[in-house]
Amino acid sequence: MSMSYRGPVLTALYRFIIWPCEAALLFLAVGILRCLPASVASATMGRLFQSLGPLTPWHKRALANMKFALPHLSLPERQHIAHGMWNNIGRCIGEYPHIKTMLPSGRISFTGLEKLTPYDGGFIISAHLSNWEAVGLLSIAANIKTGLIYRELNNPYANWIFKNRVQFTGADSYIKGREAAMGMVRTVKKGGFMMMVVDQQLREGEFVPFFGHPATTAISYIKVARKMGKPIFMAHGVRTKDDRLTVTISDPLIMPEGDDDRATMLIAKQINETFEDWISAAPEQWLWPHRRWGKSVVKDDELE
Repeated sequence: MSMSYRGPVLTALYRFIIWPCEAALLFLAVGILRCLPASVASATMGRLFQSLGPLTPWHKRALANMKFALPHLSLPERQHIAHGMWNNIGRCIGEYPHIKTMLPSGRISFTGLEKLTPYDGGFIISAHLSNWEAVGLLSIAANIKTGLIYRELNNPYANWIFKNRVQFTGADSYIKGREAAMGMVRTVKKGGFMMMVVDQQLREGEFVPFFGHPATTAISYIKVARKMGKPIFMAHGVRTKDDRLTVTISDPLIMPEGDDDRATMLIAKQINETFEDWISAAPEQWLWPHRRWGKSVVKDDELE
């Protein structure tokens, strides 16, 4: 809830009590996880979320989204995937305080970095698969300039943790909105690579098929890439059986010739289809509770 919609009493309550308490609990949790080895923190949080996640409303939404996107799956199959998804989300949270050390320790690895070398800037896009924070280490792994877009948390005290993570990677960081649109061009112009996670619903996007259903999809970066003559790469993150994270950089997408709008939509369709392949290969590693198709999915009472 925005401050502009709160009265002075509620505003003061959030600013001096609720937000500080939330931040204190968050800092305490991060501190405890940081004291544990990365593997232990990951496994512990994975088991915790796998136990608690199914008790939340987001579990039903995840099952509904799965039925909408993958109707061939039975309810037991979807339940199995959802439990794996909660484990993966928990592991992401457990790994968050250790993300700085997971690259040098070998728990995160990259392949295909050499594909970026011939290009003076461009776009690297990914999805909410495995631990999507791993892609943010690309600037360190490849020794390149990068930029990213983030949404500020409502809690300004807790927001510090996320800003600190961005600063350690050395990436240009832009708050979602007008600043991000201008910053995106600025980073690419100076030879940097904009890293973007583009598998979520975007109100100002265009409808592009995703698992056979129209879903609002980001296309502005595609237009910028075409206008500036810059390549678009895809970064595929996977959590392996030994619980390590691998990120594979694709060859640059082939830009179709012809009408700008038509070409842009063809690329967006190709990207969504690639995401479908990635998710289908490891559905338990995707963020299913997100309202990717808005509220058009099946209702909770239709899950059977």
